Amino acid sequence: MKKFLSLALVLVMALTLSLNVFADETLGGANGSATLPSSSGDIPVSVVLDSSDASTLYKIDIQWESLQFTYTETKAYDVNTHVTTPSGSWNDTSANITVYNHSNATVFATPSITAVQDNGSGIAASLNTTDKTEIGSAAGITDMNLTPKATFTVSIEDKRPDTSTTIANVRIALSKN
Repeated sequence: MKKFLSLALVLVMALTLSLNVFADETLGGANGSATLPSSSGDIPVSVVLDSSDASTLYKIDIQWESLQFTYTETKAYDVNTHVTTPSGSWNDTSANITVYNHSNATVFATPSITAVQDNGSGIAASLNTTDKTEIGSAAGITDMNLTPKATFTVSIEDKRPDTSTTIANVRIALSKN
């Protein structure tokens, strides 16, 4: 789906680009009409490239690791005390969200996290930062491994949840300044 949306965006942007062509001089005629000379020969055609309004192109990729954290609980029964003792562990307690800037201009990414009210889990989620982060331009970078990026980490509390539920929503706001 992301590839389709990226392709559609590139196609729309390519279709909106234009090349302005201007006549260098007017061939006689009244009221702006052109009259071609009657003699045979070459008629000079001139084009002028107006690149003063070169467009900035934006392409941002956002990749994230799984934000579904699973707590596996085991219960051990002690035959000597007749007590069942629960214990457990998480598959992971953090995941990264990475924003890649393939644009020919600098962009800024600002992450935020909002807890889901009354989720009943007893678990809180957090981000490593909520600061606006500058991601430099990719113009001129040919090695894709050097694409400018910013990585944000979502972490959860390492304790037993009370229930299975969504505990938070993460948002990455992108801006050009």
